[in-house]
Amino acid sequence: MVSGAILQCFRHKFRGVHHVFARAYLLYLLGCTLFVDKTSTRVQIVYLRLLRDLDSVAGYSWSYGCLAWLYRQLGQASRFKVKQIIGYMTLLKPWVYEHMCGVVVPNHDLDYLEVHPRALRWIPRRDDGTTSVDVQKYRQ
Repeated sequence: MVSGAILQCFRHKFRGVHHVFARAYLLYLLGCTLFVDKTSTRVQIVYLRLLRDLDSVAGYSWSYGCLAWLYRQLGQASRFKVKQIIGYMTLLKPWVYEHMCGVVVPNHDLDYLEVHPRALRWIPRRDDGTTSVDVQKYRQ
């Protein structure tokens, strides 16, 4: 869910501006960040319906929607001839770090505080030594 502080900041930023601009920005955020497709330039029109009433946007369960989208993309990416994955990898990386300990061993950020976003808990490695043979084993 969108936190109250973020929503207040958003309302303040767009005060006096027509709601169309606010919807356009949220549509861009949804389509080009959280629910991105392979083109990274198209946004599905279905999100406009969700943005019809801006006051209700904070009540939607965006986290579950993002998780469902990532699961779908992981399923697509696990197919034999697929060579890439789409989706918001900033959300996927910390999940992998916490739930797939044997696959990737990240470095802990010693300055991390629980009030920070969960993705900042880990310092990703540039090269984890994973080979294509390892990836094939993980897929199996």
